[in-house]
Amino acid sequence: MPSSNIKKAKNDLGKIIASLNDEELHEFIHYLKEAVSQQEKIDCHCSEDLDEEYEREQEEDRIAEANEQLNKIVLDLRKKLPLNAEAPDETITIPKNSKEFEGYTKENTVNVDSFLYDEKALDELEESGKFSFNYCADCLSKNVKPLNFISHSASIVKLNYLFNVALKDEIKDIHNLVDVGSRLGAVLYTAYYYTPIEKIIGIELNPTFSQRISVFCDNILNRATELQNANIVVLNNVFQFFIKKKASQRNLWKFLHDNITKKGTIIVTMPSLEEQLAEVNSPIRVDQWLDSFHLERDLSMYDENDAEDIMNMFFYRVK
Repeated sequence: MPSSNIKKAKNDLGKIIASLNDEELHEFIHYLKEAVSQQEKIDCHCSEDLDEEYEREQEEDRIAEANEQLNKIVLDLRKKLPLNAEAPDETITIPKNSKEFEGYTKENTVNVDSFLYDEKALDELEESGKFSFNYCADCLSKNVKPLNFISHSASIVKLNYLFNVALKDEIKDIHNLVDVGSRLGAVLYTAYYYTPIEKIIGIELNPTFSQRISVFCDNILNRATELQNANIVVLNNVFQFFIKKKASQRNLWKFLHDNITKKGTIIVTMPSLEEQLAEVNSPIRVDQWLDSFHLERDLSMYDENDAEDIMNMFFYRVK
């Protein structure tokens, strides 16, 4: 049954129509149509705004839940692993002839797994006396210098940026991800919780790490098929700290070059491919193989160290 307001509106409208001549009535009807159309647009826009707000809230809840699960994994792994998260039989070498690591030595350098320990966690360790950011340059003196830090992993903040910001629009088209040198599985865990990617593959040479997570314990040279089928390949400090001979690194890069050939496959590297290939004198021409693409990066929400870390991510797409 119509409400009293509707009845009154109809009566008022009838009186208005009765008071108009034919020309005025035609103009009035045109006005009514325009007014109704405009109101429908406003209602539709309000509905779209509500839908967008709901989607944003859903996205924020999804990421918050993923972060909660990842933090549980991190806390569990911290209890079982040393600060550097190195395997007992693992040998880490600092790259020589690298500007980035100039002056780094075994004495003044600490390897910290950035997936397990962010800056806040390290600050807490220092406050509790379990860690120091400095070392004594000549023992028993006050001549202390800051330690150098290296990590073979990626922080949750960095990987959150990778999957939820940098590649957000690409994810729907990515079905296979391959992480070369997956170690503890930082990229694998975050890809699992942050994305709907159907197949997430880690390849790790050291068997210690593959006991803890589901990865192929194998040399990358034996996994051509995974590389050929991948939609995205992550290469985070993959060879330079673990393979001493430049000739061996050149062979590995050639293998990647020869097998990551599917058009459109995304390669994410840290540091840049150009820098890594130049360090080992590789003849590979990146510009003939890949297109680099740059992202508009709003890093205002990140602290200085995280922003610098994110800026050290490089993106390429197979031609």
